[in-house]
Amino acid sequence: MKIRDLSYETFSALGANKSRSALTILGIVIGIAAVIAMTSLIGGIQQSLVSSMGLSQAHSIYVYTTDVATPLTTDVLADVKDSVSNVDFVTGTASASAAVKSDSASSSISITGAESTYFTAEGSKLTLGRFISDEDDLAARRVIVLGTSTVKSLFGSEDYNCVGKQVTIGSDKYTVIGVVDSSSSSSLSSISGAAYIPLKTLQQRLTGTTTLDQAIVYASEGANTTTVTNDTKAFLTTRLHLTDVDKQITVMSMQQIASSLDSLMTAFSVLMGAIAGISLFVGGIGIMNMMLTNVTERIREIGLRMSLGARGRDITMQFLSESIVLCVIGGILGIIVGYLTAWMLGFLVTLFEPSMSSFAPAISSTAIAVAVGVCVLIGIVFGYYPAKRAAKLNPVEALRYQ
Repeated sequence: MKIRDLSYETFSALGANKSRSALTILGIVIGIAAVIAMTSLIGGIQQSLVSSMGLSQAHSIYVYTTDVATPLTTDVLADVKDSVSNVDFVTGTASASAAVKSDSASSSISITGAESTYFTAEGSKLTLGRFISDEDDLAARRVIVLGTSTVKSLFGSEDYNCVGKQVTIGSDKYTVIGVVDSSSSSSLSSISGAAYIPLKTLQQRLTGTTTLDQAIVYASEGANTTTVTNDTKAFLTTRLHLTDVDKQITVMSMQQIASSLDSLMTAFSVLMGAIAGISLFVGGIGIMNMMLTNVTERIREIGLRMSLGARGRDITMQFLSESIVLCVIGGILGIIVGYLTAWMLGFLVTLFEPSMSSFAPAISSTAIAVAVGVCVLIGIVFGYYPAKRAAKLNPVEALRYQ
């Protein structure tokens, strides 16, 4: 049978049962749309998280300790800088929760005590004013850098120019010297706060201790961060006299975190794909049911074709092509619906979570190719049995079928 004749017969047969064909296509559309929407959203989230880390953080190595006799202090960090190769600087932070008050509002937030180099290590983006300087830290000045989310809480709008204004923490007045984009700070840092004051100021006025909550080792340009990470962990194990290294210290580079994130997102994509694949399987069963019904309703037609010289493979190709066309149409519509759904859900994400303002669904050409291939495969797999059943009909009995 010629391709032109096969195409004509295929679309004529599907057009004769428009409602049934549309419902069958709908099952495939739902399955493919679910797969495309999930993979697009997951890809968008992954790109958003990776981009938020920034180039500076590719050099950052985070250090946390738990239940140690010798805690992290600025003296320990100075020893790390002197003893570990390929390190530009080491910075430490401490945190405290406190109520920050403006003239019109109050907000209980996490306050991070930071040195000037902390903002470089975190890849923070300044929107107004300046960061904390070395002089601010050495003099334990009462100055503060606010995150945009905190500016909104205290002054009513993220765009409010609060530089030079004063806020109150406890009984102390702090002058706002800068505003940092809240979404640019690493969410992987457990002490990442909504406001930043000089480290010595926090230690003297809020915590009363020189202990640090974390350290950030900033590797030199071109250095192997894995080597620097291992060297840092080995040095601190000895310097802090650790007895249970696995439980007492965590040293992890941003590259390791990014690799872990990739693995997590890949696993999540596979899981979501498997769940969405159930819809495709149900859609495939719907196609088989439709094609079996078609075979039963068109037995006399099949018998007439075979009596006029149609071979078994011609009948098989006719029914297989109908099944494949149904799946391909459903797949194309599913890709469109899935992508539109992903964009709609992405809009809702940015609407309810302003920190994800840079989020956008990411759909790859590979996902589209796989979706179309899966549709064709479903058409072949679930259409083969009805097609072979039609091809095996006896022409004489088919013509006598009532």
